[in-house]
Amino acid sequence: MLSLLITILGLEIAPVFGFDASSKKNVAVYWGQASAGSQESLASYCQSSDIDIILLSFLHSFPQKVGLDFTSSCTSSFPSGLLHCDQIGEDIKTCQNLGKKVLLSMGGSAGSYGLSDDTQAQEFADTLWNTFAGGSTLERPFNDAIVDGFDFDIENQNSAGYVALAAKLRELFSSSTKSYYLSAAPQCFFPDASVGDLLKSAYIDFAFIQFYNNHCNVDRQFNWDTWAKFASSTSNKNIKLYLGLPGSPSAAASGYISNMTKIQSTVDLISRSGNFGGLMLWDASQSFSNQVDGNSYAAHMKEILNTIGTKALKDPESSKGPESSKGPESSKGPESSKGPESSSVQSRTSTTLSRNTDASATQVSTSGGSLSTSVLTKIIRLKTRAKSSVAVKVLKWF
Repeated sequence: MLSLLITILGLEIAPVFGFDASSKKNVAVYWGQASAGSQESLASYCQSSDIDIILLSFLHSFPQKVGLDFTSSCTSSFPSGLLHCDQIGEDIKTCQNLGKKVLLSMGGSAGSYGLSDDTQAQEFADTLWNTFAGGSTLERPFNDAIVDGFDFDIENQNSAGYVALAAKLRELFSSSTKSYYLSAAPQCFFPDASVGDLLKSAYIDFAFIQFYNNHCNVDRQFNWDTWAKFASSTSNKNIKLYLGLPGSPSAAASGYISNMTKIQSTVDLISRSGNFGGLMLWDASQSFSNQVDGNSYAAHMKEILNTIGTKALKDPESSKGPESSKGPESSKGPESSKGPESSSVQSRTSTTLSRNTDASATQVSTSGGSLSTSVLTKIIRLKTRAKSSVAVKVLKWF
């Protein structure tokens, strides 16, 4: 049996691609504005295992005239003037096939946008649904590609209508079996002047909090506790909070952190919250072109997130923790949990593996008898970290 176990441990097991909304290890990046001066194609960034969510930026003009801007990545237009982005449409499908979620971000720091009232907001929800999601209309910028949701990066301090817009979008999402998500990108000041009401009153899956270009950066007046308290006390207790950082020194006027040890210690601290979701980076072009010790900044961020939970493996008692630290199973929300996607399966599998680590050790010890401690440890770690159904099935034999 020992030789069989060694063979199993040496297997090269292909990963199962799937997005887990309840994970604490997701990396989200904005793409489209090429803030580094140039950018790769959307599909190119999606080839990286270091990112999980792509936010197309931006839908910068609405609602009277819908306008998109992806710099030089899309220059063709419909007769109305609305961009027609064939390649981005194909890239969206490529990203989704690789297990990434692609959301369309509305707003930005510059643009002509804003809603006047709830009636206009509800009408605009229909426009978004038909133009970019599961509906239909003559002019669809991404052709038959369907985004996975919408991001509210509203920065003009006009909060009118967005709660109604989110509610109407949720209603439209419920008519589909596909999982859709809504996110917001508040400034770190609490409450945010533009999306504060939205976060308080609507069901938002992710909050990409901008801890840059503000006085509440990680290295000064860091107010994560305020956001964590909000998340635990709001009616939307399943919201996931993301620590938003610049991807390079030139990505923002302030907030960039070059000290990986500082980021690591910060993540170690704030990831104890069940509402922690991962890291957000502005933007893809900056975080991938910024090379630190031979790896991209984005890669370093993913590596840091992947350390979450590893200390618990060394200390069995600490792995028990409060029940909430495992992440709520319902974080996707009523609409998001409908689709028969692999993400929900992976989420349940991950949770099951974590809970059954001690039991697995007992089973292997009983059946193996004379197995060495080192081999047993490898088996436990493999099962705990397994990311494929193959690994799960193999380890169930023991």
